[in-house]
Amino acid sequence: MSNIRKHITQIQEEREIKQVSRVIVESRIKELIGGPDFFERYNKLSENKKVMVSYQLFCELNELNSYGLIEEQDLWSAFKGLFGGFGGIFSSGIETLAEPVVRKALSYIGFDENWYWTNVIVSYLTTRPSELISSFRSCEAFSKLLSEAIIEAFVMELQQSSKVTNNMVVDFLRNSVGNSAKQFTDPLSKELSKTVCNFFSSLVKNIGGLQTKLAS
Repeated sequence: MSNIRKHITQIQEEREIKQVSRVIVESRIKELIGGPDFFERYNKLSENKKVMVSYQLFCELNELNSYGLIEEQDLWSAFKGLFGGFGGIFSSGIETLAEPVVRKALSYIGFDENWYWTNVIVSYLTTRPSELISSFRSCEAFSKLLSEAIIEAFVMELQQSSKVTNNMVVDFLRNSVGNSAKQFTDPLSKELSKTVCNFFSSLVKNIGGLQTKLAS
């Protein structure tokens, strides 16, 4: 009985620690946001400052998510609660925050912003909010998700570039090449991480001079 009581006490203590941690992280996020007109002010920022603000927010959201207190189905409501509930604008809130960081990361590895692949990759990542937020736990995790998006862009272009349809042989070859390409996700991720980690390090360095509250 004493072991059961000890276990229950331990669970309660862990839950309390998580709740306190959540309150601390949420307070940092709200301090950075600065008010319900966040996106109005965010859209007026330079692209470089958007990248820094977005990176900092995603790192905080990842820390909040890492405590296991936000289930994936509750992610939208948690995000909406933190940002004060924006009605229509909320539906694209994460995409708005993610796009500058993703495009900047792609430019670091040599992608032109006007490339077809760039737009596909941005769309792939910004429509997976839970995976994207979790990837900000490390530059290696972000590189892994980015490599998956790049492979997906390649497969999509391959599928769309062939003008032959309803042909069993062509479909087989196209799908086989696409499936084979996915096997290179891990090697590509390792290669990308060399540059992406430098990119993340530059953001961390520059964030030191960023105002805590987005007031300018």
